[in-house]
Amino acid sequence: MAGRFLYLQNDSGPGRPALAKLEGHRFDFVQQYEADRIDWTAYDAVLISMFADQVHLCEISGKIAAYLDAGGTLIVNGHIARPFLPELTRYVPMEKRGLAELVVHREAKHPAYGEMDTERLYKRNGVAGFFGRGSNPPPEGAKVLYSVGPDHMPVDWIYDRPEGGRIFVHSDFKGGSMSNKPTIALIDGGAAYHADSYEREPLKDWFDRVIYIRDLPRTDLTGIDVLIVPCRTSPFQLSMLSEQLQAFMRAGGTLAVMGETRPDLWLPDVGFEAQDTNFWWWLDKDADLGVTMCAPGHKVNDYITKEDATYHIHGVLKPLAEGQVSLINDAEGDSLMFEDVTSYAPGRLVVTTLDPFYHHGMFFMPATTRFLLAFLPWLADSHGARQEAPRWGAICPPGACRRPPGGSQQPPGFPWPLCAGNPLYSAANVKIASLPYC
Repeated sequence: MAGRFLYLQNDSGPGRPALAKLEGHRFDFVQQYEADRIDWTAYDAVLISMFADQVHLCEISGKIAAYLDAGGTLIVNGHIARPFLPELTRYVPMEKRGLAELVVHREAKHPAYGEMDTERLYKRNGVAGFFGRGSNPPPEGAKVLYSVGPDHMPVDWIYDRPEGGRIFVHSDFKGGSMSNKPTIALIDGGAAYHADSYEREPLKDWFDRVIYIRDLPRTDLTGIDVLIVPCRTSPFQLSMLSEQLQAFMRAGGTLAVMGETRPDLWLPDVGFEAQDTNFWWWLDKDADLGVTMCAPGHKVNDYITKEDATYHIHGVLKPLAEGQVSLINDAEGDSLMFEDVTSYAPGRLVVTTLDPFYHHGMFFMPATTRFLLAFLPWLADSHGARQEAPRWGAICPPGACRRPPGGSQQPPGFPWPLCAGNPLYSAANVKIASLPYC
């Protein structure tokens, strides 16, 4: 029987290509922040991805609960950092994650899996850990379908709610203090891997402020020296903040933009070329990804090593514009990280295609934690070395850069119209006519 499904999207790209291959079924990909404006009753199931803004999901929890009460099905993927329904509990990572702890167990049969071999879930290309590395603990009465490790930590479970509807959950996919360090702020995109980066050791003491992305337009950035855009923050939201972020740099601030945020769509003169990612290169013990620290004499080399920056590559920053100096290159000589100290002087821009916050917050790939424990001190020390006491003016007064709810006026500072011409919408395959401000 054909089904109709709503996919709440909070990342760039054309949705999930694999879903389009499910013949006879219809998937509507809608930006998450528009989901509370549309009618869900026509959908057999609503899919929430690991990239979801869970702060926003808490805001629309009443709509989600009403959909379930009416008999709907909710499919939740990824770590729960902010439980947005009473049936959900915060993700618990495994204390130990060796091969034995990552073995996948089938606890109950379910038609969604058929007769799938658990070995296929346990390892991909011989590598374990993709299926599950912890648990979103199920509520009492839930049926556990798959678990991991000798303690059988629940990873996949389904719960038929007494009030109606059902929930399917798949549970996965400090630095030391410094005296006189600059004030470092992190933008929280609402994703679990953001919260698990800034709320847990060893990184939590690095961040003096955490600003939720949808609060940023109303936030006075006075007194912030370094502002970090962590990996996989929604470019849809960042595109509305472009002028504010550029003003922050021109007032003397350092803006650090991490991977998979598509800064080419919301900052001028930033080039990006996506690459097919080779996740398996390291299975050959003699392999070398070819990453190099390419700026001899630069202070970054006192902090970050080639090994810290070597795990995999999603894309490169090309072409480099005037003033953009590459600090890390790939094997072809294309930039994986650049610093620009001239375009926004007296501030600076640091951009990388590496995505360490994502992998660190997903408790996966130790090299990414090493990178962050080197990258953060470099950001702090190098900012302090460039200017002792920056004095900020007011940046983006309250109310600026905000999209009027339900209105048709283009918000101040938005680089493209909020209509079909916006590449973020066309790339996401969103039905433009359904958006109330077009």
